[in-house]
Amino acid sequence: MGFTWNYPSTKIPVGGYRLVQTGAEGIVNDDAYAYGKSIYDQGDNIFVHGDNMQAMCALEDFVGKVKLIYIDPPFNTGRKFTHYTDGMSHDQWLDMLWDTVAKLKTFLREDGVMFIHIDEKHAHMLAMYMDKMFCKYNPLTHSVYAPCGNRVSTIIWEKRRYSMGSGRFFSNTHEYLLVYADNYDKLRMNRSKRSAARMAEYSNRDNDPRGNYILDAPDKMMYAGDTNRIYTITSPSGVEFQPRRGRVWIYRKEKMLKYIEDDRIWFGENGDRYPQRKVFLSEAKDGTMTLTIWKEADVGGTREAKLEVKRVGVGVPDEYQEHIIFDTPKPERLMRRIIELGSNPGDWVMDIYGGSGTTAAVAHKLGRKWITVELEERNCAIIETRMKTVVSGNDGLNLSKELKWRGGGGFRMYDVRKDE
Repeated sequence: MGFTWNYPSTKIPVGGYRLVQTGAEGIVNDDAYAYGKSIYDQGDNIFVHGDNMQAMCALEDFVGKVKLIYIDPPFNTGRKFTHYTDGMSHDQWLDMLWDTVAKLKTFLREDGVMFIHIDEKHAHMLAMYMDKMFCKYNPLTHSVYAPCGNRVSTIIWEKRRYSMGSGRFFSNTHEYLLVYADNYDKLRMNRSKRSAARMAEYSNRDNDPRGNYILDAPDKMMYAGDTNRIYTITSPSGVEFQPRRGRVWIYRKEKMLKYIEDDRIWFGENGDRYPQRKVFLSEAKDGTMTLTIWKEADVGGTREAKLEVKRVGVGVPDEYQEHIIFDTPKPERLMRRIIELGSNPGDWVMDIYGGSGTTAAVAHKLGRKWITVELEERNCAIIETRMKTVVSGNDGLNLSKELKWRGGGGFRMYDVRKDE
């Protein structure tokens, strides 16, 4: 017996829809119309009110041009939220996401990356679907469990630090980000900035002229074929050391001796302690490898996000004021990390579940070009208000203060229409 999964066989829709401009805000270049050019030639940011599949069919000038895609789809929890009803059959929900992501994937550049936000109840099922889509398994040679080369990582986001008193046995404090590449071999991502806590770990115990360093292990687990990395080294004080049991030195003997001679191996103040490597800050790559657990203290949580949306929603029209408090918004610090990892200034960033507009707001302040789509009219009112405060430089949020954001740029607003 075997396990069979019936994946949808979707024919990706193409065309049939167009964008109709309904407004503009900030600095936009109308020369595009005077000279008969495409509106997209000017790199204006795009805010679309409409169904996301229809919007994607109207945005096909961008196929293969987007560096970073982030989506935060409904999690199919069965709950009725303030801004949408999150409940359909599990099969319907998966098929809906399959169709949506299949179309969305066409917008990625070859070196692009997609972040899919999901909760712990659905992450495993969605990952199987996304593995199938991004990795193009041959059913004759691969099972659905075969490793997916284009799955970059699964990130855990701590959305709150403390128990909320909900749940029967556990209080859920995390969600996931599934990270996929269009082409893993061509993917380009940035490194994370070193945190203040990490920088504080660098010091200079012996006034080394190369500056501050951290100490790192000089050994690793032993595998077959590593026996040539088991040898004795002698500290400057004459103490002999062998690798710890079950481990080998990470360097071959010739390199290790050279590093000892070059004072890159630390044996303690008296030269009699188990050796450690000096890793100099001056020789380190810019930034550091990104960890897969993102703490609330570092990237913000749900509570912080709700306060941000409340702050930027002050100018929302009266009829939408009751909808300002979102149940599941994402903080600007979280989006900053995603956008800085997956894109560079001038790149296109895309989010087709616009929500409260966090992706667009952060992308704008980080100098990226952005496309966001939202169907709900009340959410669109919040996004429009938020983006106007970003363009004016008056959103008053902590990220703007940290970036010294003073406003600028602009965006166009569109509705989706069916071709006649």
